[in-house]
Amino acid sequence: MSRSKSCTPISVRRSGEPVTVEEGIAQAIAMPNSVLESGVGQYAVSARGDIVIARGGLYPLRPRVVLIRAPDGRLRRLALPERQYGFVRSSPTGDRLLLQITGLAQRGGTSIALFDMARDVMTMINTSGYINDRPIWNRDGR
Repeated sequence: MSRSKSCTPISVRRSGEPVTVEEGIAQAIAMPNSVLESGVGQYAVSARGDIVIARGGLYPLRPRVVLIRAPDGRLRRLALPERQYGFVRSSPTGDRLLLQITGLAQRGGTSIALFDMARDVMTMINTSGYINDRPIWNRDGR
């Protein structure tokens, strides 16, 4: 939410009560990084007072699907819900995937899930904490 106060141009002193201009303005950095979150909105004001805003809030999620390439070269969409997936890693045997999912953990952090491609079953591995980042497989497939 953005709040605005009127100012007198000469003294630059606030006057009046704050007024909500718009809800859900995109944050300047638009990424989930608490160190870099400035709270500054993406907006511009013209000389005559027109306001242009970018919607999205602090960090707008960008849902994605997961595709795999079949041996014949065609792409196949996996039976996974649209979410913000990243750092997808195939198991050494090629039958399972580890996926990082943004937005399920506390405060919108990242979680890790295991997807069994033969059974089309996803199991959440880690949803606690804020950052569960970049899953990897051991050579033995665990």
